[in-house]
Amino acid sequence: MELVSGGSVAQILREYGALPEPLIRNYTRQILNGLAYLHEHGVVHCDVKGSNVLVSNEGVVKLADFGAAKLVQDVCEGNPSVAVCGTPNWMAPEVVIQQGYGPPADIWSLGCTIIEMATGRAPWDPKLSQIEILVVLSQSDRTPAIPSQVSDAARDFCSQCLQRDVTRRPTVNDLLHHRWILNNDTVQ
Repeated sequence: MELVSGGSVAQILREYGALPEPLIRNYTRQILNGLAYLHEHGVVHCDVKGSNVLVSNEGVVKLADFGAAKLVQDVCEGNPSVAVCGTPNWMAPEVVIQQGYGPPADIWSLGCTIIEMATGRAPWDPKLSQIEILVVLSQSDRTPAIPSQVSDAARDFCSQCLQRDVTRRPTVNDLLHHRWILNNDTVQ
C-alpha cells in the first residue's frame, strides 16, 4: 500500500478550516479522476468523504478505505452479500432506501464532500443526528445546503451531484467536462 503522508482532507479541515475554492476544485478534479478509474473497472467506492480522501505533501489526492467498495456486477445481480454501508452524512438517498449502489451514489457523496471542504464540517446540519439524516434522506426531497460563499459554477456542480433522482445525476465523465472543473484557477 502506498504511503500518503499529508493526511486526509478531514484532518486538513480540522487543522485549517474550510478550503479555498481553487483548492476544492483541484481536489475534486483528482477525486473525479480516481472515481473514473474505479467506475471504468466496475467498482463503486461507496464511502467517498473527507476522511477517505488522502492528500500527499505535494497535493496529490488518493481515494482510500475500500472496505465498503462494491463490484457493480454484484450490485446489479442483487448479490445478498452486498449490504447497505457508507456514512449517513455522505450517503445517497437511493442507498438509504435500499434501491442499490451504483456509480451515481459516489457522485452524490462527492457533492457532499465538496460541501464538507467548503464549510469545514459534515454536509448536513450538525444539529441532526445520524438517524435524523437517514430519515430526511429516505422520506423527504431535501438535499444538503450548498454554501453561499462558493461561485455560481461550484453551486451548479454541487446541485448536479445532489440530484435526488438518480437518473438525472451526471456521470463522472459529465462532471469532468463541467465548467467549474475546467476552470484552471491556480491553487495558492
